[in-house]
Amino acid sequence: MDQDSYQDSLEPSDTTQDERTCATFIHLAGLASFFTTVPLVGFTITLIMWLLKKDESAFIDAHGRAALNYQLSAIVYFALCLLFVLLTLGLGIVIVALPAIALLVLQIVCSILGAMAANKGRLYRYPLAIPFFTSVRSTEFFTGR
Repeated sequence: MDQDSYQDSLEPSDTTQDERTCATFIHLAGLASFFTTVPLVGFTITLIMWLLKKDESAFIDAHGRAALNYQLSAIVYFALCLLFVLLTLGLGIVIVALPAIALLVLQIVCSILGAMAANKGRLYRYPLAIPFFTSVRSTEFFTGR
C-alpha cells in the first residue's frame, strides 16, 4: 500500500504554521495516555484541543476528527479485547495479548505519522479508524470539492 492511500497532498502554503502546529499537537496528545495512569487522558486532551480549535480552521478540524476517530476506535478495540478476556474467564488473554500489543504499537506509530503529516500540511488517515466524527467541511478541504 503506498503512502498516498493515507495522505492527501496539500501545498504547505495552504495552511499556516499555527494550524500545522496545532494539528501536530492534536495527534501527539493521544500519546499522553502512555505516560499517565489516568484512563482516557489522551482522548480527553485531544477532544478538548479539537473542540477549542475546530471552528478556526478546516485543517485543524479534519486532523482533530481523524485523531479522535482513531483514538475512539482503539478504545472500542481494547474494550472488546477486555470483554473477550472476561467472558472466557481469563483464558482469552492468550488469544488477545498479541493483537492488543500490536494495537498499542500501531497507536504509537500512527500518532507519530499523523503528527508528521500535519506538520507537512497533509491529512493523515489512520488505518482501522471507525468514522465516528465525520464532516463535509473537513472532507471538502482535502478533496477540493
